[in-house]
Parts: sequence; C-alpha cells; structure tokens
Amino acid sequence: PFADPRYSDFTKIHFWKHRKIPLEKVPGSSVLDASARTQLDKVVKALIDRPALKMTVAGMASLDADREGWKREQLQQSVLAQKRRAAVRAGQTAEAVQAVSAEEYPALLKEVYRRSDMTKPRNLVGMAKELPPSEMEALLLASIPVPEESIRALALARGVAVRDYLASRQLPQDRLFLGAAHVVPSQTSWQPRAELTLAVR
Repeated sequence: PFADPRYSDFTKIHFWKHRKIPLEKVPGSSVLDASARTQLDKVVKALIDRPALKMTVAGMASLDADREGWKREQLQQSVLAQKRRAAVRAGQTAEAVQAVSAEEYPALLKEVYRRSDMTKPRNLVGMAKELPPSEMEALLLASIPVPEESIRALALARGVAVRDYLASRQLPQDRLFLGAAHVVPSQTSWQPRAELTLAVR
C-alpha cells in the first residue's frame, strides 16, 4: 500500500492521518494472522525510515459481529482449561498444556458440558441426555453471556497486540502509543481491525 504516491511523503500527515489494518479473519480473536503481520512489517519499515513520526494504535471491535466469535473463543479456553486440569491431576504442570488437538476435543468438550451449571436436556428419568458434540457445543455457546465490556476489552487487546508487534520489530517504545479502544456499530462487511494514526513527534 505504501507504493501509492499519497503515502510516499510521511511528512504530509493529512495524507495518512488514519489507516485501518485488518488483523485476522476470525471474529472474537485478538491474534495477528500472517497477512496482518506482513502489513505491519511495511508500517515498521516506513516508520524506521521516518524517525520524526510517532504512531497511536487503537483496537476496534464490533459488538454484533464479534459476539459469536468471542463466545467461541471463551468455549475454546474452557476446553483448554479442562485439559490443563486433567494434566495437573496426572502430575504435570498446567503451563505444559498449550493446545487441544481435534482428537482430544470431543471428550474434553463433554467434560466441560458435564461440569457446566446450565439447564440441560433430560431424559424420561431426569438424567442429562447423551448428546453429540455439535449439540453440546451449541448449547454451551448459547449459554455464554457477552457483556459489552468484554467486547471493549477485545478491542483493547487487539490494539495491544498490534503495538507489541510493532515494538518487537525494533520500533522504539517512545514512538508507539495505545489509543482508546473502539466498539463500532453493526457493519455488513466487518473484519477485526486496528486503527493506526500518525503524527509528528
């Protein structure tokens, strides 16, 4: 994007006052995907070449578009926590467990479902029905509340992820600032993003 003549002179701040960087294709997450890192690497190069500039990063989220993704992320964390509990019981450390495989997921999901205190479908004798993983997952997701403050925290986490990535690429911390997180109204083509704002130091 910086090949465009409008961006060739960063001293003309009004040409690039704001720029939105897509972060990942999965709503509800604050993880930077490869495409976002590639774009941010270009930002780093441009800023290193222009030491008179500073940047403010503001994460963005959508209450509507990020809601289901945020709930799914919470469920994934619950499943991971269940695996860690099992690891601790087996004498391992929780920190050693970093991921859940596709093979492990159904059994761990079933245990999360069993431990949950939500209302469950029951059979004629009053016992919780045995359900396939897809139905257990759907019921668990439906039971997870999504307060607006959680979506604001997600937006903040996106801003922090971008700022920290830029700092990890040798941009001085005194040139990087974290702006207020934004929760935006519904948009038909929403994609998780962060807003980058340039100014002269």
